[in-house]
Amino acid sequence: MPYLGLGEVGLDYEVGGGGPALMMVAGWASDVSSWGGIWDLLAGSYRVVAMDHRGVGRTRLVGGRISVEAMADDALALAGHLGLGEFSVLGHSMGGFIAMEMARRAGSPVRQLILEGTAASCPGRNDAIFGKWNADLQSGMALAEWFEGLFGYLFSREFLADKAAVAAAAQLAARYPYPPEPAAFASQVRAITGFDLTPALSKITAKTTVIHGGEDQLFSTAEAAALAAAIPGANFIELPEAAHAIHAEHPQVMIRCIREALA
Repeated sequence: MPYLGLGEVGLDYEVGGGGPALMMVAGWASDVSSWGGIWDLLAGSYRVVAMDHRGVGRTRLVGGRISVEAMADDALALAGHLGLGEFSVLGHSMGGFIAMEMARRAGSPVRQLILEGTAASCPGRNDAIFGKWNADLQSGMALAEWFEGLFGYLFSREFLADKAAVAAAAQLAARYPYPPEPAAFASQVRAITGFDLTPALSKITAKTTVIHGGEDQLFSTAEAAALAAAIPGANFIELPEAAHAIHAEHPQVMIRCIREALA
């Protein structure tokens, strides 16, 4: 996996495919592997780029902080290092926060935004959910059990009804060689619960598409629609039967939405 030293962080990243540049920015506790279901499908048409965030996956902090702003700095530094020029960004959940932070900055090279399962800020009702996930991880709970609890908020009712499939997916996630680090996860939770980009949304000039699952338990349809309404010219797509992790559960649907947004 390629590596970029940025002083306080050593950033691991992946690049594949060819064509217009598309950077994919994952959500909390997620790394490059989270895009596995759509990576190859996109690499046939785009130069896809993704990274392991600070303290996640293979990327380890040398020092410094974990914040949305710092992770946006990392992503923009990687884009400069790779010579992407103007590029598009797909951001999921916390990755949506990072993507918007990248796009709102003066002189930003981000020309198109695709925001999946996100909003302008993290609703206060999620504090208890994230707090429990954090406490369970800190307690040393078995990772398979921890992932089952997480999946209850990420996937649709249809998927969650298949208990055997959920258990198998949790076991697979628990065997991943780069599991969430408790300290880094706690820092990411602090970063997103205190983040609010609402005042800056009107300054985003990138062509924007907001994609939202009707069964998303972390961000409501109203919150996602309000995000789209606040960004000038943004398009809003609701997928009624999808939940929070649309690209993981419905990769073909997500690919279609991405291609239409970038057409």
